[in-house]
Amino acid sequence: MSEFVQVQPPKILFNFRSVIEDLRDEIIGEAAPILRREEEASIRARWYRLGRTLRSLHEEMAMEPGRRVYRLFPTAPHAIFGEFGTGRRGAATGQPAPRGWKYGDKPGMEARRYSRIAVEIARPKVIQAAQEIARRFAKNVTVK
Repeated sequence: MSEFVQVQPPKILFNFRSVIEDLRDEIIGEAAPILRREEEASIRARWYRLGRTLRSLHEEMAMEPGRRVYRLFPTAPHAIFGEFGTGRRGAATGQPAPRGWKYGDKPGMEARRYSRIAVEIARPKVIQAAQEIARRFAKNVTVK
């Protein structure tokens, strides 16, 4: 058998997955402080100012099958009341109760959204940062 063509794949194709995962991690790294800043501002503006919720903010990077996830959430038990409300008033928001939680039949308190608002405010800033990182990446990627 004779060889008519010999193909030498470019070096970038051997480690492309790793390069893309590094890019993803860089984007997540840029997004994390943006999300944290907006979450803190939203808590100060829309929730109690005692500081317990702010001090309880917990960050983590987690690997899930095929993806990396950044999570930011308060660990103070009362913080969930702000986002979801309680009782009939919380149920009236139409939002499903968080996992392990159910709305009671007492009047309860209305939701005082802070987290969802923070995410919406941060979204365009995160997208802009991700686009800038992607542009730099695309500009510097070469196949030799």
